[in-house]
Amino acid sequence: MAKTPLKKGIITFKDDEKLERGKYISQELLKAIRESMYAIHIISKNYASSRWCLTELAQIVECMRETSFTILLVFYHVDPSEVRNQTGAFAKAFARHEEDPNIDMEKMQMWRVALKEVGNISEWHFHLT
Repeated sequence: MAKTPLKKGIITFKDDEKLERGKYISQELLKAIRESMYAIHIISKNYASSRWCLTELAQIVECMRETSFTILLVFYHVDPSEVRNQTGAFAKAFARHEEDPNIDMEKMQMWRVALKEVGNISEWHFHLT
């Protein structure tokens, strides 16, 4: 994870592009989320295919429940109802996760709850053609 310079009192974090695909989310990133006040999160059709994205989202939702953490959501080429109800591409992604012996059901349930919760938040929707 890369930490960018302080600008106007805001420190931004961005996932490190050098992280290997398929590896589990960095504890550093989860710590950065816990220490933050805001998150801008983009949810696309392939979002649920990534264990990293789902784990990060579960942490964000936990922070929203425990503190005054604020999330700004952008639904990119996906309807919030598909996220909330885990249909379409989200259902397919979860079917693949269920076949993965390295993912326990408790973790998947946390992911499902987080998606349902953010799917109920009214935010920006982008459907560009």
